[in-house]
Parts: sequence; C-alpha cells; structure tokens
Amino acid sequence: MLRRRGEDIAGAHALDSMALIVESSQRRDRLLQKYMSDLALKDGLGNELPVHKHVMLKKRGEERLEGANYVIHTAGRQTLKRMRTRDNSPRKDFNAIFISVPKQLVSAFDVDVVSLQDVRW
Repeated sequence: MLRRRGEDIAGAHALDSMALIVESSQRRDRLLQKYMSDLALKDGLGNELPVHKHVMLKKRGEERLEGANYVIHTAGRQTLKRMRTRDNSPRKDFNAIFISVPKQLVSAFDVDVVSLQDVRW
C-alpha cells in the first residue's frame, strides 16, 4: 500500500527523491526496520526514485512532525465521525485540509474495512 501511494505521488509530480518521516516509538521502530527498510519507489517514468527514510523523536517538537500529526488526526476524526454516525459530510478541519485545496496537492485514501483475521496479539 505504501509503495503504491508513493508511486502515485511520484507519478503526479516531478520528484528527484522522496522522504518518509515517521514518529519514533519502540514498537514502530522494529516494524519500520522489518517492513520498510527495503522500500523502493519508481517515478512516473519507471525510474527508481531514492527514498530517504527518517525516524524522528516526538520530544524534539519538530514542527513538520506536529503538522503531520495534525493532518493524520484530522483524517482519523473524520473516519470516526463517519463510523459512529454514518454521516459522510466533511468536518470543517477535514474540509480545510483535504477538500478545499487543489486536487493535485492532495493524496489520500479511505479505509472502510479492516480485517483482524491475520492479526496476532
């Protein structure tokens, strides 16, 4: 899924590389190493696109990480609203981030089904 999303973005924009920045956590760091250490993307022409992978500590207060948190929490609140109320109308914050901006600046997908069949606790 991540590779496909990255390649969708790379295909729509003239990029010479892409950065993947993730907030650090003990559990997440192990999963990142296991599943994303070999992540490779192709640009819109099929050429390999370098991916710079970074893990940032939350305690640094990095503005870009805080901005990313705001975006993902906005998407999460929209999803919760839809799940709890079956109301698909956008919240004001969701509209401001995902809908009211030019479409070429937005890349998002909606998860409407999650299966716990293969999850191991």
